[in-house]
Order: sequence, then C-alpha cells, then structure tokens
Amino acid sequence: MEDKNITQYPEPDRSNIIRNFTVTEDNEEIDTGWVKGSLSDGRPYLAEAWQREDVSMLTFYFSIKNIEEATQEELITLLLNSGVLEFIGEQKPIGIGQFTDIHNNELWTVNVTVSEDQEKFIHDKLSLLKY
Repeated sequence: MEDKNITQYPEPDRSNIIRNFTVTEDNEEIDTGWVKGSLSDGRPYLAEAWQREDVSMLTFYFSIKNIEEATQEELITLLLNSGVLEFIGEQKPIGIGQFTDIHNNELWTVNVTVSEDQEKFIHDKLSLLKY
C-alpha cells in the first residue's frame, strides 16, 4: 500500500536563494546550516540556521496544505510532537509567517530564536549540515 503522505505535501524548495556566508554592510545575516526531514504528519520540512550579531535563529519551512488556518500554538505543537523542537524554559521566542517557494508551494515559516546574547532557548534536536 502506498504511503499517501509521501506525495500529499510538497517538499519546500529554497534552492534559488543566494546564501550569505560573510557579514557585509548590506547584509548582517549569515547562513550557517540546514537539514531536511519529515514532521509527525508526514509533511516534509526544511530547517535553515542563520545568525545575526549575537542572535542565532532556526527557520522551519513546511507546506501549509490542510493547516492553512493553524495558529502559532498549533504550529509549535506540530514541531514539538515531531521531535524537532524542544524548549529549555517557558520562553518560546517564535514568529510565524508564510512563504511561496520557486514551485509556487505555499509554506509556513516558523522562526525560532535559538540563542540571544549567550542565553539559549531551545535544545539541539537537529543535526545540521553546513552549506
């Protein structure tokens, strides 16, 4: 029997994005790593790590299909239940948005502050690959 989740949700594609590895006057953000995987509902995700000054971030991209009206709390729960996110304390420094990739797939973006000024907010749950 075919697993419908494999084709049900599109895989995020940000291959057209130009990566930045050096801080410049025009761009203070540097890309540090990435990883792909699947959430607990079979939805493929792309996670990208980046940094700006003393702030480290992790952005998750995944299809909005069938969860178009999800709240921030529901998206956090999906990431927690999938084992890709675990908070250290009560603070949950997260922002959500939407993004359309090069194949016109609508994606959720969940921006998570990993650390700021040496204070860490999440446990390392992902094995990031370097660009």
